[in-house]
Amino acid sequence: MKYLFSICAIAALALGVQLSVADDSATKSETGGKCPLAGKCEKSAEGECASKCVKECLEKCDSECADKGESTCSSECAEKCAGKCEKACADKCSVEKCASGSCCATLAAAKKQLPQMTYLVGTESVCCSEMASELAEKNKEKIQYVVAEKNYCCKEAAFTALVEETEKFVNAFVAPSKCEVSGITKVAGKEYGCCQTAAKQTELVSTAVKAVRMAYKVGDEEVCCVKHATTLAKEKNAPIQYVVDGQATECELNARLQLATAKFVAAVSAMAKAEQAADTTASLEKVASEQSGS
Repeated sequence: MKYLFSICAIAALALGVQLSVADDSATKSETGGKCPLAGKCEKSAEGECASKCVKECLEKCDSECADKGESTCSSECAEKCAGKCEKACADKCSVEKCASGSCCATLAAAKKQLPQMTYLVGTESVCCSEMASELAEKNKEKIQYVVAEKNYCCKEAAFTALVEETEKFVNAFVAPSKCEVSGITKVAGKEYGCCQTAAKQTELVSTAVKAVRMAYKVGDEEVCCVKHATTLAKEKNAPIQYVVDGQATECELNARLQLATAKFVAAVSAMAKAEQAADTTASLEKVASEQSGS
């Protein structure tokens, strides 16, 4: 069981189960701790799209240029790939399920608030696992994994802490918090002085978060109850797959992290949509007022 858990956690880390958390680990501008291996570790909201697009495009370049035999073919083709992929991924970003074409920037900025894992080798702290491995090998030292300012000697314990800290943060983030002195209520990172507005936004965020659920799949059968899934797993002698936002994994910790992150994204997106709608309404009312007065 311990062996399976280790594989689960290590595989999850290798696959980037810090999810969107990893998107931000390379941009710690406030502390000056920007990851030096930008090409390997730094990801924007469009990073994965661009990386995949460029890789596929360059593979086509190699094939085409091999046939042509021209020395400048590869470099010219690579330049075209960069421009093509930049536009394609920007277009993909603009149709995300959120308020507008600026959604990627909005979500990327918000995700910087989520807990993340960093790596300590000796006295040097880095944000990339690759850089940590290189330093550890070079300096003949062990890697320590840091989550919420606590050091862990093994990946499994650190990953578990990352999941728990993320869940704790997201639960607090989406819940309304009112200051009795000022009367200001904070919901999903936004502050409201009007209690009616705060109540409306709280309901908005609550609805968005409740829509994010974890399903369970055993074989070809998908159910919404973990007890039912456990029974099916025993009957079919098959593993339980945890499904969040269309993504399936057999690692429960991975699924919990996906679920917490999906709830966070849902809350931020719901607020962004509401703000966009309010701005649009205000603009229309202003235009209508100006036309009626002229």
